[in-house]
Amino acid sequence: MSAPSTISSRPRHHIIVQAQNGSGKTICFLLGSVSYIDENVKLPQVLILVHARELALQIAEVCRKLVSLTSIECTCSLKGVPFNSSAQVVIGSTDSVKNAVQSMRYNWSQLKCLVIDEADHVLEDRHFAPDVRAMVSLFNAMQLPLQILLFSATFNEKVMRFARSIAPQAIEIRKSAADLRL
Repeated sequence: MSAPSTISSRPRHHIIVQAQNGSGKTICFLLGSVSYIDENVKLPQVLILVHARELALQIAEVCRKLVSLTSIECTCSLKGVPFNSSAQVVIGSTDSVKNAVQSMRYNWSQLKCLVIDEADHVLEDRHFAPDVRAMVSLFNAMQLPLQILLFSATFNEKVMRFARSIAPQAIEIRKSAADLRL
């Protein structure tokens, strides 16, 4: 089973994916998570957390190209960047998204999928990790049918324990460099 089909399978499972840089992780999580979106619901349904502003902008560009022939909208939740509160895909740095959650900038009631890209950087950071845990707790308290996807090139044991704590019973997919050769 490939990762995009695992992501979009029913019932939805939390998924932890480890694969080297350049292996297509971004398109994998975008294809899988965007497949859940109800285009008629103009509220965030997919939230993508990253550790850096530049990465958020890159993912937003790929997302916009991917959904260009649909009515799905992507927005960045970043300091100083105009945002669209009715976009179905929200992409942002952990700090900016935390502020958006606290200020109720978005209505999260339709959130279906939380993606954490470069999870090793996000979950290892002593500032970001508590924010991620707080957001997951908030979304769980809202009783959302939330699928959590974590993607990274590396997962040390500490990060893997954290990942498993916020995404219990996750399917784990690990691809070595040899598995990805053509």
